Amino acid sequence: MKPVRLFLAQIEGEIAAGQWESAERTLDQALAAHPKDPELHARKGLLLCLTQREPGALAHLGLAKGSPSFDRLGQMLVDHFHCRRKMAKKLRTPDPEGERFLRCAKKLSGLEASPDAGIRLTACLITKNEESNLERCLRSLNGLADEIVVVDTGSTDRTVEIAAQFGATLGRFEWVDDFSAARNESLRLATGNWVLWIDADEEVDPDGVAMLREGLMRPHFGGYFIQIDNMLGEAGTADRYVHTPVRLFRRLPGIEFTLRIHEQVLPSIERLGLPTATIAGAKLNHYGYTAQVMAERNKLDRTISMLRREIEEQPDEPFHRFNLANALVVGGRWSEAARAAADAAELMDDSAAYGSLCYHLLCCSLSEIGSAEEALARCDEADRRGCGGILIEYERVHALGLLGRYDEALEASDHCLALDWPQGLNGDYGIYTHKRHVLKAQLLAQVGRWGEALELFEHALRVDPSMTVARYGRGVVWLRLGRLPEAEADFDACLDHPEYGARAQRGKIECLFGMGGYAEAAAQLEAQWRSGIRDEGLFALWAEASVRTGDSRAVLTAFEAYGMEQDPAGGMLINWGRALRANGDSAKALSCFSEAIKREPGDPNGYLNCGDLLYEMGQFGDAAHLYETALRLNPENAQAWFVLGNCLYRLGLEPGARIAWEQALRTEPEHAGALENLGLLNEQPAAA
Repeated sequence: MKPVRLFLAQIEGEIAAGQWESAERTLDQALAAHPKDPELHARKGLLLCLTQREPGALAHLGLAKGSPSFDRLGQMLVDHFHCRRKMAKKLRTPDPEGERFLRCAKKLSGLEASPDAGIRLTACLITKNEESNLERCLRSLNGLADEIVVVDTGSTDRTVEIAAQFGATLGRFEWVDDFSAARNESLRLATGNWVLWIDADEEVDPDGVAMLREGLMRPHFGGYFIQIDNMLGEAGTADRYVHTPVRLFRRLPGIEFTLRIHEQVLPSIERLGLPTATIAGAKLNHYGYTAQVMAERNKLDRTISMLRREIEEQPDEPFHRFNLANALVVGGRWSEAARAAADAAELMDDSAAYGSLCYHLLCCSLSEIGSAEEALARCDEADRRGCGGILIEYERVHALGLLGRYDEALEASDHCLALDWPQGLNGDYGIYTHKRHVLKAQLLAQVGRWGEALELFEHALRVDPSMTVARYGRGVVWLRLGRLPEAEADFDACLDHPEYGARAQRGKIECLFGMGGYAEAAAQLEAQWRSGIRDEGLFALWAEASVRTGDSRAVLTAFEAYGMEQDPAGGMLINWGRALRANGDSAKALSCFSEAIKREPGDPNGYLNCGDLLYEMGQFGDAAHLYETALRLNPENAQAWFVLGNCLYRLGLEPGARIAWEQALRTEPEHAGALENLGLLNEQPAAA
C-alpha cells in the first residue's frame, strides 16, 4: 500500500502546478487507502475550501483533529462562515444554514474568527481629468463598495468635485511617472478588509455584483482574478479585448503595487504565500481603449514611452517587452511589435500566463508585415512551448490564407472553430465570438463556396452588426450570387471605412453596372476623381460607365479630366481618341491615335483606330498603310482585311481589294461585308 507521505508529496506537487482536479483525484485515492488519516482529511478540506466548496470541507474538519493542518483548516472555515454571516446581515437576508455551519465550525475547531476577517470593501481609484467618466464608475459601485478612495494626480476639471459628491475619501499625489506609486497611496488611505482596484474609465458590470460579494466572504484567498472587457470599438460593437488581472484583494501588510506601468499587485500576494482564485461571472467594463479616447489623450505614445523606460531599467524582464508589443500592435506599428514580441518570447518562461497572447501578437505582426511563413513557424513554436490554443490557431489560419494555401487554411479553421476560450485567457475575445468565423468565411469566398461563406458572415454580423470586414465580405458574396440590391446596401455601409471604403466603392459600381445604372456609376466615379482619388482602375470604370451611357460628351469629359493631370498610356489614348472622334473633333482624335502608336508601336489597336479615322476623312492611301501595318502585327483580324480592301478599292486597286476581301473570308468565312463586296465585284467589276 502506498504510504501517506508519498500521497502528500504528490498532492503538494499537483497543487503547486495548479492541477486541482488531479490533486483531488489523488486525495480521493489516498483516503480510500487510508480512510482514517487526519492529515489527508485536512488536506481534502483545504482543497475543497480553495475550490470554493466550504460546506463540503466542514465534513472533513472533525476527521482532521490531531493533524498538522487542522488549525489552518478550522480557521479558514470559521473565517469564511463568519464573513458569510456578515454579508447576510448587510444584505438583510436570513441565512440559517450559514449560521449552523458557523456554529459547527467553531465547535469542531475551538476557534474564533480572525480579527481581520471581514467583508468591508474599499474601491481605490487614481484620477486625472476624468470628469467625463468618473460618475459612471462611481455609480457602478453603489451597493457594493463600503468606501471609495480617490487619489487625484493633478486634475484641472471637475474630477475632484464629482468624487466629493459621492462621498469619496480624497487624496492628492504629485505625479512622478509611476502608476504603482500613486496606487500605493490609495492603499494607504483605504480602511476596508478588501480592496477593489478600479479606474475611472471602468465600471463594475452589474451582472457580476453577486459574484463579487461571494468573493468577499472568502478571506482565505489573498486576491481574485477578474475579467476586464476592454471595449475597442464604439458603443454597441462587440470588438473587445479581455484580460484577467487580480483586481480584488485583501488589504494586508505587504500587499502593494509594483511596476511603473501595467502595475501589478499579484507578485506581492504570491510573496506572502496567499492563494488566488478567479471570480467567474464578475467583470469590469473598460472604455479607455477606444480609438477616440486613445487619440484624445495621447495614451498610446505615453504608454510606449513608459514601457521603453521600464525595459531600459529591467532589460531581462519579458513582461515589459510583452506589454510593449501589445501597445505597438494597438498603434499598428507592426514591425516594432514583431521585434518586441519576439524578444519577450525569447526571455519568458514556458509557463508565463501571457505566453499564448505574446505569440499571438508575434504571429499577427509577422503576417501584417508580409512574413506569413515565419508566422507559421512561430505558431508551431508556440505549440511546442505549451502556449497554443485558440489565439495561435487563429493566426495559423490567417497565415495559411495569406500564403494561398486554402485547403490547409480551411482545415486549420475547422480546428480553430472547435476550440473554447479558456478561463483566464487574455486576448481579443472577438476571435472566439465571431472573428474566427469571418476568417473562415473569407477563405470559403476565395474558393467560391459562396453559400457557406454567407452563413458565416451573417453569424458574425449577428454578433457585431457594425463589423465592416464582415459587412464588406457579405457584400462580395451577394454580388457573386447575383443579389445586387443586397450587395449594394452592404457596400454602401462600408464606404466611409478607411480600409474598406475604396473596395466597397468598386463593389457598389459593379452592382450599378449589373443593374444598368451607368449614369449613376459614372457620376459617382467622376465625384471620386474630382475629390482627389487617383486610381487607374476607378478611372477605367468611369470611362467605361460613361461609354455605356451612350453620352459621348460624358466620355470626353472623363478623358479630358484624366489628361489634365496624368500621362495616358497607349490604350488610354486610344479610348480618348474614340471619344473625340465621336464628338466630331477629328484633329484631336488623330493626335491621340498617333501618340498611342508612338508609345506602343507593337499594339495594332492604335493603327486600326487611326486608319478608321483617316478612312472616314477620305484619306484612303494613308489608311491603307495603317491597316497593312496592323495586319502585320495581327494577321487574323478579318475586319481589318475587309476595310483594307475597301481602301484599295477606293484607290482604284481592284485586284488588291479582291485579295484583301478574300483574306477576310479565309479568316472569317461568314464575314457579311466581304461576301457582299466580292459578290458586287464579280457581278459588276467596275462598280464600287
